[in-house]
Amino acid sequence: MSRDQMASADTCFVTSLPQELIDKVLDEIGPDLDALKSCSLVCHTWLSRSTQNLFAQARVCVRAVEGVADADVMYALLGPGRIHDYVTTLSMYQVLFEQWAVVKTLPRLRKLYVCSYSDMFEQNTEAPLVVPEPFALGRSIDILVVYLMPLHLLDWILRMFDTIDTLDIHTIKDVAVPTKPAHHIVRSCHTKYIGRTVFNYIADALDTDGLESVTIDVDGYGVLADAFVKKVERSIKAYHHIDRTINFRALRSPVLSACQNLTSVSLSTHAFNPNRPDFFDRTVAFLGALPPNVEHIGLVYTTYWTTAGELAQKVLQCAWDKLGFALLKYTRLIRLAIGAERDRPWYDGYPEYPKFLDDPSLGESILGRLPEELRDRVVFV
Repeated sequence: MSRDQMASADTCFVTSLPQELIDKVLDEIGPDLDALKSCSLVCHTWLSRSTQNLFAQARVCVRAVEGVADADVMYALLGPGRIHDYVTTLSMYQVLFEQWAVVKTLPRLRKLYVCSYSDMFEQNTEAPLVVPEPFALGRSIDILVVYLMPLHLLDWILRMFDTIDTLDIHTIKDVAVPTKPAHHIVRSCHTKYIGRTVFNYIADALDTDGLESVTIDVDGYGVLADAFVKKVERSIKAYHHIDRTINFRALRSPVLSACQNLTSVSLSTHAFNPNRPDFFDRTVAFLGALPPNVEHIGLVYTTYWTTAGELAQKVLQCAWDKLGFALLKYTRLIRLAIGAERDRPWYDGYPEYPKFLDDPSLGESILGRLPEELRDRVVFV
């Protein structure tokens, strides 16, 4: 068989595959845009799925385009007749109210990332704040991330969707606090760098009966986290507490004992530090006050600068026996996950953070100091 005949046979085989299998292969290519561009040129059966994946993610910072109206740029990129049928993930930066109408044209949108900048927090106290009437899309969304926004814009965005699977809010400022927040169905809520007013708004705005998972990065708001948990304690099934203990402040961890439906708890903290017994005692107290039905517990040791050798030294100094005895009371415990991570993983110039899995002897040392009843449930991550 000649080379041309072999190539023709290969092409016939590829193009004769079931469309479901072809689509699965093209989905696995994921974010490799160059590969998707090449695949879209192979044949007609590959074109549709390649194009769909190629334009699934859109990122727009329209105010960076000079001389063109912001809304016009949005419609030029995402309006009807272009790529709007393909977009599933949209990232928007420096967003203005008039730009939001473009979201109505994206029927397949599942993930929305919205970011503003500090100038959005500036408010003319002499002039009334003009906020257009929010519009309801009448559909749900998988992930909504809102970062660096004033509170009234967060409220305006939430009113678009019927349900939100995961809401991630980061650095929300209490500017123009809504007087009557609507109730929103959110399954999982992640918060970071928010203050008392925003915590109170979230507690009032979310339908607590539908809220199943909460992540709170307290960073100085331990008391506020405790008050928030009390408002949603009847429904949550999973809770992740991130306590950075910045500047060695003695923060208060929330009490979870009243969360009777809670089965999964994870704690990321600096407070395993043996040189600060007050921090460590607080960690033990937090773990000893979980609801009796808890089945999964995660312990993540976080530090700012740590090499592999320093991590091993610090971890081995921790009183694992004391931590273990605090967990023996949970008879339904199935999995105890233990890990480590850098507090600022995005910081440049430092190698990948060491993991417990990189040093089997470290895991063995920890297991040897835990109560024997817990050892078969430990997983190092």
